[in-house]
Formats: sequence, structure tokens, C-alpha cells
Amino acid sequence: MRIHLGLLVPALFAVAVTGCGGGGGSSSPSVLPTSNPTQAPTQSPTQAPGPVLQTATLAGGSGFVAPSGLTVYVLSADSFNNSTCFASNGCTGIWPVVTVPSGAHMANGFSSFPRPDGLTQLAFNGNPLYTYAGDSGAGQTNGNGIHSFGGVWSIARPGMANAPGVPAPTSTPGGNGGY
Repeated sequence: MRIHLGLLVPALFAVAVTGCGGGGGSSSPSVLPTSNPTQAPTQSPTQAPGPVLQTATLAGGSGFVAPSGLTVYVLSADSFNNSTCFASNGCTGIWPVVTVPSGAHMANGFSSFPRPDGLTQLAFNGNPLYTYAGDSGAGQTNGNGIHSFGGVWSIARPGMANAPGVPAPTSTPGGNGGY
């Protein structure tokens, strides 16, 4: 089979440019949960691409997933916008932090905070968010229920309570589910 390089090079270039993402514009990226992880996230044309959490059915309930499809977790030992998981204690090698660019526009319930390692970590209801190195594909929940690094790891869920030490909001209909 002969491949004509005159056709192959432009096609590869188009794929490479399309996959680069990048993005101009002066507005900040958004962190917006969507409900279908199999569809590409949608953003308004004025927003630069950014991290988008999606929801999927995980271990019998709705849970957050990263753009890669990996399950997102929280650690019970963490407190409001304060992570206890660091490279120095070996934690971030197993539980990579979910990061967000500084200045991103946050959907309701989402926040971010600076970490001592220079990263800006994403949080939901003040709960710092992570993925798990033991999950190799979408839909896996191998980190759920693991006891390590001073607490219990659980799937991050849209209805989960605020981080420890933070009162639950009284205006949330239906209450706050624990994690």
C-alpha cells in the first residue's frame, strides 16, 4: 500500500492542531459539571478551555469524573480548602490532585485554593478533589473506601456535605448527603 505524503502530512497537522486545545480570549476558564461524560463538554465561545468535571453513575450513585473519565475522590482527613495530601508524604503520587488554573470562574459549590507545592487545587463544598492512580479507566472506583493518609477516601458526589468544620448550608433543598 502506498501512502501519498502530500495528503498525509496536512491531515496529521490538522489532527495535531485540533488536539492542542489552547485558546485565546481574555476570559477565565469555567469549572462546570455536566451530566454526560461521553459527550465533549460545551462552553460558550467567549470562554477559554478549562477543566470541566462531569457526573457519571459510580458505585450506585452520581459522582464526579475528571475530563479523562477518571473518578474524582475526597479524603475525610481534609478540611475546608485545605489538603493533607502532599508529595512529601507520598500521597500525591497515589492520589493526584485535581487542579484548576488561577482565576477560573467556579460553578456553584466549587472553589479553588493554592497549595504549598504551587498547584491550585479544585474543591467542591470545600472538599479538596483528587483522582486515584489505581483507577486506569473511566468508571473505575478502586479508591472508594480506602483508609490511608489519615482518613477514608470516598467518591466525590454532587450532594456531598461541606468539608469537616464547615456548617452545612441551610438553603440546600433535600439536605446534604455525606461522603
